[in-house]
Amino acid sequence: MVTYCLCCSKSNLQTLLTTVVLCSTMPSSAVTRQPSESSSTAADPETPIRTSQGIELRSIHIAARYGSVEIIQQLVSFNCDMNSKTDVDDTALLISARHKHTQCVKVLALAGADFGLLNKFGHSVISVAESSKWCIGLERVILELIRFGVVPHSSNASVFSPLMYVAQAGDAEALKSLVKAQEVILDYQDEEGFSAAMLAAMNGHVEAFRVLVYAGADVKLSNKSGDTVVSLSEKRQPRHDREGDARICSREGQQEHGGRVLRSTLCCKAWRRESSEAFEWERIRSGRTGWRWLHSVDACGHRRPWKDV
Repeated sequence: MVTYCLCCSKSNLQTLLTTVVLCSTMPSSAVTRQPSESSSTAADPETPIRTSQGIELRSIHIAARYGSVEIIQQLVSFNCDMNSKTDVDDTALLISARHKHTQCVKVLALAGADFGLLNKFGHSVISVAESSKWCIGLERVILELIRFGVVPHSSNASVFSPLMYVAQAGDAEALKSLVKAQEVILDYQDEEGFSAAMLAAMNGHVEAFRVLVYAGADVKLSNKSGDTVVSLSEKRQPRHDREGDARICSREGQQEHGGRVLRSTLCCKAWRRESSEAFEWERIRSGRTGWRWLHSVDACGHRRPWKDV
């Protein structure tokens, strides 16, 4: 048993961890230990380290806390249990996310660490990153891994689902990688009945939705509130990056144009920009997956035909 103080410096701690890791991989005859220690203890990378407060941690937990990527890589190569838990059920992955250690999260994810585990407080890797204000940082790590063909492991899809996470983020390239990996259920629905296609539609991620539809996702599913892809796209709030678009879709803008309400926010976007993206959304909103002639209503109430593009 090794004892260390939580107040020791990072350099001293790294030296300690290196010593522990090296000792755990050396032949038992080469390790000096107390007579009471068994030979298997000295050769076990899971040997606990006791803090000065009496808390027992494993080397991988301490390395994750201080961002010691090299130590984590060594422990992984020694077949260390990456999902081992502390006294509050924190894993190395969760600890790394809490302390915003990007490289540690990458190494653990590549090694197959479980994103679907919860600690005693019901916190997951995602919720911990959110409380640490590291949502964007974690999202970048996860999406980067998926784009390169690495699907994060999750034993509990209700806690973390790679498909749902990427659909929520709206990353079309990452979705393509997931579909190619064939390790996802396209029509999986969470506890509230939302599917990946619903999340993409609700957040206005056109390209991501297109990837899901072309991969075979069912657009007719409904959640527990009875909403479908069509109704969710209708409820979606405008997210325009041009002041003029936002004004036309506002109540003030509608009043200026005779109180005419546009067929949908997305049609308004099309009227302003003549974009094929808006045409795609109107096609989706109509519940069709095949191309057809559509009509939009401009601010003056005139019907304008859409051509197949």
